[in-house]
Parts: sequence; C-alpha cells; structure tokens
Amino acid sequence: MELKEKLEEHGRTAEIYGDLGDCPSLSITYKDNEEFQYAIRVSGLRPTPESQFTDMRNGKRYNSKGYLRSGLQDYTIADISKEEIIKHFLYEYKNYVGYMTKP
Repeated sequence: MELKEKLEEHGRTAEIYGDLGDCPSLSITYKDNEEFQYAIRVSGLRPTPESQFTDMRNGKRYNSKGYLRSGLQDYTIADISKEEIIKHFLYEYKNYVGYMTKP
C-alpha cells in the first residue's frame, strides 16, 4: 500500500490485483493510459517477476521476465520479503521511465 500511495503522489493511478492468493500484480496508469504492469508469478514455489509496458511512441508492447535476486536462484516465494519485491519493482519501473524519456 505504501508503494501505491507514493505513485499516486506523482499523478499515477495504481491498482493492485491478486491480494487474495492469485498472482499479485500492480497496474500503473498515467493520463488515462496504462503505463506499466508488474507481477510476481509463482511456479511451484519459484517466484518470477514479470513486467509489461507499451511504448507510447510506437504502440509496441514489451514483456520482461527475470529474477528477484542475482546469483544462485535457490530460493522460494517464502524466502522473499516485501522489501525485496518493492526494491525490484522500483528498479524495473525506473528502467521503464528512463527508456521512455530517451529521445
């Protein structure tokens, strides 16, 4: 919830989905356009972060899958903290913003 409030302070609308055990995800809208989506998918017990965005300059949709941690991937969803997820989301979102502000 803290993340949602911070995004809204910057003119974004943030919707959180999957609070009740589904795949948790966050959708960010800016000026009536879906700007960015972020989700944590779990296969078995392995968490995989996924992000999606549309490049408003050309209309192309981009998807990214990755890892929450670098190095050995010997961890499960039970090992991941809320702070790690927030940190990873901010990293991905800042990359998106940086990409979108390049000429």
